[in-house]
Amino acid sequence: VVLPRSYKRGFGSVGFFRSAVEELGPIPEPLEPVRRLPAVPEDSRAALVEGAVSLEALGYHLSAGRGFPRDMRDFNEKRQQQAEFVGALGKHDDWAAEMRTFWRVGEAAALSRLQEFLNDVMAEGTYEGRERFRADRPWTAILSPYVRFGELSARRCYHESQRFAALKVNTEKGPRPVNSTFARRFFWRDLAYWCLWRFPDMPTKSLREHYELEAWSGTALQLRRWQRGRTGFPLVDAGMRQLWKLGWMPNYLRHICAQFLIEYLDISWKSGYEWFDYTLIDSDVAINAFMWQNGGHSGPDQWEFVLHPVHAAKSCDPDGAYVRQWVPELAGVPLEF
Repeated sequence: VVLPRSYKRGFGSVGFFRSAVEELGPIPEPLEPVRRLPAVPEDSRAALVEGAVSLEALGYHLSAGRGFPRDMRDFNEKRQQQAEFVGALGKHDDWAAEMRTFWRVGEAAALSRLQEFLNDVMAEGTYEGRERFRADRPWTAILSPYVRFGELSARRCYHESQRFAALKVNTEKGPRPVNSTFARRFFWRDLAYWCLWRFPDMPTKSLREHYELEAWSGTALQLRRWQRGRTGFPLVDAGMRQLWKLGWMPNYLRHICAQFLIEYLDISWKSGYEWFDYTLIDSDVAINAFMWQNGGHSGPDQWEFVLHPVHAAKSCDPDGAYVRQWVPELAGVPLEF
């Protein structure tokens, strides 16, 4: 019996996983939109009504609070009561105020952003080189929340990007299709899902079990300063403040902030995972745990590179515009600092 090559190589990293997926044949086209939901079976209706919880009862629309919470609550109960009494939240008493203005919600907005990214960024080759790391430019996809909540499907993104596969751009690794990196993102996504299926404890337990015995020297105060964006390292602080205000930050900044927590503060990846899970609007338990495990060296890929928080700024924020936006107290500091 001749085994497929993926059976011999395993799924340790995305390249091996992608080989296995491609052995299954062409990636299917997106499904047609659902036009009509089937009726709920008669014998299930009573159980659904009895166990149903209203959206209002879940409290997802409540966002009273100022600054950072002392624990991972969703809102400040006292301020929420005050807001309901007067009928509205003031901007400074609503932690979600900037999220509401930044994000356009829904399938139409998702499809519009996808086409904007494909035509204005990816087709120009910007996403394939190091320019995609620029935090001060709109050169990242900003599609993850839409994929997370099903407003865009992974298949839709993949196949739409394939329309540009014939376009090539010169990179430091030679000519490459302009959609190469973007398409690979979705193989990373599915690899994370496969890992969570295979290792359901991935969010709470190191995949390489001996890492559970690792002693971390970082303190609760250091963790708190990292969460608040008060570490004293401008790029890290900018990323963490953007995360709190928008519920999102670019992928490259996520790596920088995560590695700062693990490598420089010596704090467990589990604390970082919990904070990202709490603050990211695109938080996905599989992707979040998979990436934090790799960053913490206990995952299947064991990332050994370290992004220096100062050197990284020279490539992703060379003029300091991103830092000045999110850390306004440094707006007047000369560029060399």
